[in-house]
Amino acid sequence: MRREDAAVAITVAVSLLVLMAFVSIALDLSAGYESRRQTLNAADAAALAAAWEDCNPKVGGASDPAAAAREIAVLNGFDDADPDISVVVDEPVAGEFRVRISAEVDAAFGAAAAIDGDGQFSVVSQATAACIANPFLGGYALLAFGPETCGGGVELDLSGSSQIINGGLHSNGDIRITGASTTINGEVTYIGDSNYTPSTQLDQEPPDPMEIEMEEFQPGGGRASAAADEGEYINAIGNDITNTYLTANGYGTGSGGNVTIAQSGIYWTDGDISLNNVTANPGVTVTFAAHGQISVSGSGDLTAYEKIEVETDPGILMYSTYLHPDEGGPTCIGNAIQWSVSSGTWTGVIYAPHGQAKQSSASSASLNGSIFAYTIDLSGSDFSISWQDNPDAIPNYEVELVS
Repeated sequence: MRREDAAVAITVAVSLLVLMAFVSIALDLSAGYESRRQTLNAADAAALAAAWEDCNPKVGGASDPAAAAREIAVLNGFDDADPDISVVVDEPVAGEFRVRISAEVDAAFGAAAAIDGDGQFSVVSQATAACIANPFLGGYALLAFGPETCGGGVELDLSGSSQIINGGLHSNGDIRITGASTTINGEVTYIGDSNYTPSTQLDQEPPDPMEIEMEEFQPGGGRASAAADEGEYINAIGNDITNTYLTANGYGTGSGGNVTIAQSGIYWTDGDISLNNVTANPGVTVTFAAHGQISVSGSGDLTAYEKIEVETDPGILMYSTYLHPDEGGPTCIGNAIQWSVSSGTWTGVIYAPHGQAKQSSASSASLNGSIFAYTIDLSGSDFSISWQDNPDAIPNYEVELVS
């Protein structure tokens, strides 16, 4: 009986030791997982901080991604000055910052199990992040919103000769480039079909980079009110804006087919805008916004008044929300904005989100800006477009983990 009791006691004792060992191991594993989570979160945050510092150095100092990473690591409880902690920051690829955090963690069972001489185990986490510059307006010189099912032809059609496009091209439908001596200095992407090489088919539509609404330009709208406060809002409700309207109301000088605009500002109408041989005095800037159609012919230089985001961007030169009356919605072929100019330079964005932007019979004309429209038809010759970034403004960046 005594032998059986002794055997039971020994079995219980051994079982308790084994159980305690498993409990200790479980506690160590739990501590290890928690430490791993903490070091991984800290490495992620530190890598992102390094990447952000590379793009946006602190005011008054040079960029120091390593210092930024270590600062965030400290805030997350991992100070490289601690002998049990290591924070290593390097740049394996230009523009990508890798942070490796390792820490020695005390183990409840480690000393007995001889994990290492100090009863500790190592936890190591690593993350890499990069800073990506988002080009102004997506980097597009031309962007057609209309889908491939849009009736009436190709959504982005470049048939004119000797055209130069500096910037990206994208169509949510098809792209056709047939003009002789056409030069494209930018990426070409599409959703439907493309006859241009090289071009890339995307599986989803990019967002509209403009993100503006006509309500902002109408009386009482934010942009309208700001311009009105400066005495630079022309409300032509109930009227078409023409050469005669400009001169009759004192906004321009000249007569007949030649007008020089003397008043800067937003020119808004719920009707149409039809101009011929219109230019502007030095320093005068204009934004034409209409619910109806906009058409410009002849020659002349124009610069946008209303900026899109910052003072250094090209601005909004022409904006039409024209909808085809027979289609009751966005029109694939109805010209929202049409121009035929020669020997002129325009600076600004041409925006027709529901209709066609059409250029024809141009000669030695140029646009410093972009064209965003439901469909785009460029059939004129000797026409150049130069998408402009805003290098003098604070760049728009985003950071992301790459591994």
